[in-house]
Amino acid sequence: MADATPARSDAASRDEELHPAEKQETPIAAFASLIGEVEETFCLADRLYHMRKQSAFRAVHDITYTAFCDSAWPMFDMIPEDDRDLVILAGFTSMYAEQLEDIAQQDAHAQRLAKSIYAALITITGVLARRSPGCTEAIGLLWGDLGRSIQRDVMATEIRRADMEALRHG
Repeated sequence: MADATPARSDAASRDEELHPAEKQETPIAAFASLIGEVEETFCLADRLYHMRKQSAFRAVHDITYTAFCDSAWPMFDMIPEDDRDLVILAGFTSMYAEQLEDIAQQDAHAQRLAKSIYAALITITGVLARRSPGCTEAIGLLWGDLGRSIQRDVMATEIRRADMEALRHG
């Protein structure tokens, strides 16, 4: 007697028809997307809390702020798998390096070092993003603020490049 239950492969292919496999993101891209969602939730909770002064919004604000801050550190340990990942990691690092100068306020040498590290990371991000056309837009879809930060790095690098050319020829 024939078994009327569908074969496992039939069920799997039917499931594939109903739910087509999404393109598998790299860990860095998936993580950047997740951090972007946390940041969006934080910003929304912040706006709602300040508009309505409800403790529920404050609770979401505080939790998402902590999640956003604590999620930054694992990104620095991730290894890029492709050019987009490299641009994400460079842009992310540049975005956070901007805060180094504030941290080093008491020590002039540390402040100069922090400013120099930040400038170098802007340049690295700008050059990498310029070499990988389309990466910045794709990253902006994952995490809007990171995409905008990378665009600023590209523009700053182009301005520095033009200034250096003017000095060289001028």
